[in-house]
Amino acid sequence: GEKPAEQEEEEEKKEDDWKPYIPEKPSAALFAVYTSPDTFWLSMDEYDAGYLYHCQFGNKDDRFQYNSERLDAVLSTLPVPETDLAFGDDIPLTSILIREQLNCIFVGLKNGFIRIYPYCGTEVFESLNDFWTKGAHDSEYGMVTNLVTSFDNRFALSGGADGNIFGYVVKGDLDILQQSSESPKMPVFA
Repeated sequence: GEKPAEQEEEEEKKEDDWKPYIPEKPSAALFAVYTSPDTFWLSMDEYDAGYLYHCQFGNKDDRFQYNSERLDAVLSTLPVPETDLAFGDDIPLTSILIREQLNCIFVGLKNGFIRIYPYCGTEVFESLNDFWTKGAHDSEYGMVTNLVTSFDNRFALSGGADGNIFGYVVKGDLDILQQSSESPKMPVFA
């Protein structure tokens, strides 16, 4: 009957000895978006990719001042579904554009893809499971660096590290589709 007690002690000792792995080179912060004056979502690169981190400033009084001893808290994490199915790697989110009028959140990825998430207006990110994906920029060198919409929200533009800018029709406006879909008139031979 003493073996189970010894095994429990060893397991507790292993748990007590556990220390989190902190990479030698810190991961870069790719973007952050405020959810309140004191909280924000954060996307990280490299080792910390694959999650969005919901964080809170540690001290509200010095949040705009650099303090190397301040400890900001991670409130929760939200896993990003795998984006590189060939290798199973986590592809970090690099830019974000929230458009409440369109009920959409546009997110750029490091591999040049763009994801569009539905936005209900309550939480910025409730889940990252439902989305549309559009490939545009170079998958090796085309990290999406910027996302914007036109003044009337009819078009979205993405800029990438590959030097390209791509434009998209956002709402599928019928006026635009009708203008471009008129068939040329065929010549009549008598």
